Amino acid sequence: MKFFFLSFFFFFLSCASINCIDKLALIDQLQINDLSSSNFIIFSDNHGLALNNQYFARMDSVRIKSKTDFAIGVGDHIKKNQAENFLEFITNNLWWHHHFFPGIADGENEFFGSSAEDWGSGKQLLNYLSFQRASEKKMSSNGTDYYALIQIEHLNIHLIQLHFPDAPSDVNLSFHQSSKDFLVTILQNINKTPNDFIIVGAHSYTGFWHHLLSDHEQKILFQKTDLVVSGATHIFDRNIEHGMNNLPLILNTGSVSMPFLFSSPGFLQVYLLKDKQGILVVFTDLSIPPAKNNLQTRFLITTKGKKRKVISFKNK
Repeated sequence: MKFFFLSFFFFFLSCASINCIDKLALIDQLQINDLSSSNFIIFSDNHGLALNNQYFARMDSVRIKSKTDFAIGVGDHIKKNQAENFLEFITNNLWWHHHFFPGIADGENEFFGSSAEDWGSGKQLLNYLSFQRASEKKMSSNGTDYYALIQIEHLNIHLIQLHFPDAPSDVNLSFHQSSKDFLVTILQNINKTPNDFIIVGAHSYTGFWHHLLSDHEQKILFQKTDLVVSGATHIFDRNIEHGMNNLPLILNTGSVSMPFLFSSPGFLQVYLLKDKQGILVVFTDLSIPPAKNNLQTRFLITTKGKKRKVISFKNK
């Protein structure tokens, strides 16, 4: 068995190119766990549901078995009048209390404020968490956007969370310029090296949000960021800007518990591959029991100098 995994490991490293996409798709979750040194998860739109929801419970089971380091949320994690309050879960569960980095969206605003349009009121959620896993944390002037530095082995993971709720419907009122200014300031202050991985999240009722930035803001986002995530639509999807090279991976995380239309309930699991071979981002379909191979869509992010490559492939 040891020889098998060792052989598979060197096979995997030799196949990190577009020509090996079909072969890479054969790797199952146990093998990915063996080939990676650490991992973290990203999810959104559980709307107050926790372990009473079968899909969230499956995600948490995967988290435990995979020894996940921390979790990133992209908003709508709590909901008024929900039978099981997610707020109670992250308060009482020590792992989630210390290792969860949520984005604030309209669900949080509605819960803590007068309505979903009560912009920024959901920031009170942050007071219920310790952010113990972060070695550095900075808040924006509006108290809702924030930056966190999370260190895993050789990698500095820079997380920027922006407040872009579903309401008000006017994007100029829901996606404030102060949030965009905070994004640009933080990105410009990061002296990026091969040991830095930058993630930016915003809930965004438009599905994706980078197109709402100015040309200058978007240029900085694309130059510095490795992974851009959003939520709100409850549909897992990837955005591709045709004709542009060296872009970050841009994903809508879908919904962990309440998928819409053709999408499946799921979440992203991000793996740090051994020997600095890259970052593997996997969408895990939670409609399939964890015992089966439920790794659906995968993306390999590699960086050489200032050049970033994103290779995508699907499990057959």
